[in-house]
Amino acid sequence: YEYAPDFSYVTIHLQQGVQFHKGWGEMTAEDAAWSMNDHNAYTNPTSIGQQAGDYASLFDEWEVVDKYTVKAPFLSFDPRWAAALLSVNGQACNVFSKKAYDDKGLDWMISNIIGTGPFQAVDHKLHDRFVMEKVPYNHWRKNAEVDQITMLEIPEETAQLAMVRAGEVDIASFNVTH
Repeated sequence: YEYAPDFSYVTIHLQQGVQFHKGWGEMTAEDAAWSMNDHNAYTNPTSIGQQAGDYASLFDEWEVVDKYTVKAPFLSFDPRWAAALLSVNGQACNVFSKKAYDDKGLDWMISNIIGTGPFQAVDHKLHDRFVMEKVPYNHWRKNAEVDQITMLEIPEETAQLAMVRAGEVDIASFNVTH
């Protein structure tokens, strides 16, 4: 990325060749701008995205420059924007396929997660389970080292602990309060 001389915007160059899951094509600047503008409460006041308010104080509407480049105007410059708000190390806005949205609509997108990671969603039941499998192609960044991950929603911590002790699950996330 490069900053404007006056830090009024940043030009972001996307990785080329990043594929959306299940044949939805290559991720482009159109997908990135559409996803951010939908997520950002400044450009979409009805957004319920986790970082909608954070983005609303940071970014104005993203613009497509070319196939792999977006211009992201700042409402107020924050030098932590990349590390804190657009990376897997901090908070991130997922980039979804605009083509999938245009072709199938919002309801389909909610039930059919189309992303770009080394795992793709194969089964998702709200308040029950989320199953992912590694993509059937060489991932642009890193290939998954396991074939499948299943996440179960088990709200009771004693049930989680019992499942770990019985070897029924490998990991549990406990909400510990002191």
